[in-house]
Amino acid sequence: MVFFVIILLTIGGIRGGDFKKSTRPINILDASRHVKNIVHSDIVLNTPFAIIRTLFTNSFVIPNYPNVNQQVILEKVQPIKQYHNNPETKPNVVVFILESYGREYIGAFNENAKIPNYKSHAPFLDSLSQHSLIFTNAYANGRQSIHGMSSVLAGIPSFKDAFTSSPYPKQKIESIVSTLESEGYNTSFFHGAANGSMGFLGFGNILGIDNYYGRTEFNDDSQFDGFWGIWDEPFLQFMKKTLDNKKTPFFAYYFCACSRSCQSNFL
Repeated sequence: MVFFVIILLTIGGIRGGDFKKSTRPINILDASRHVKNIVHSDIVLNTPFAIIRTLFTNSFVIPNYPNVNQQVILEKVQPIKQYHNNPETKPNVVVFILESYGREYIGAFNENAKIPNYKSHAPFLDSLSQHSLIFTNAYANGRQSIHGMSSVLAGIPSFKDAFTSSPYPKQKIESIVSTLESEGYNTSFFHGAANGSMGFLGFGNILGIDNYYGRTEFNDDSQFDGFWGIWDEPFLQFMKKTLDNKKTPFFAYYFCACSRSCQSNFL
């Protein structure tokens, strides 16, 4: 009995005190949750844990593209040039990440696809696209939910494993967060799952996000779906009320906790 109790407590400790599927085993990145200055996370870590988490780990493999040289890159990659003819402004910026929402669902991305009997599943987004700047050529920087934050905010591809689960994220990283904060923006991250899910809280500290809003801050488990997190509709309303009280300019990043709920809310 003592042996099984010890095993159970060990598993709970490895998972950070939570046996639920909504969280993952703690890793080196979780040390960043408990500090304000990223270099202080080494004080939180201990040597045996760091060795165990990095032993036989090689998530970063430099790809070799022998047929692509610098001249080809310069010819094919043309940055968008923006000309500022109007007075400088600092608008509020909100980024939404919609899980399980491929381009095949959005009519605005398939107008010229010539797909027989095609029907759009996103009439609201289609209507917005008529008054928006949209990019029809987009390529994934990651395959899973855990890849989303690092790829979208910092432009870091996942390679083999998620960057947030690799040994490398514990360092200062330039991102849209640091760029906007240098312009005086207050930054916030919204995710209705358990706080720290997928390493987002620790990585948010590394990026320098000012405020993290998760299931704890929502503080109403009557809206919990029982598995992933707070349903997106009430959490979006919570986000709206929170941003209404923010001073401008602000930057907010919303990551869907429930993919089915998220799809229905953006139809």
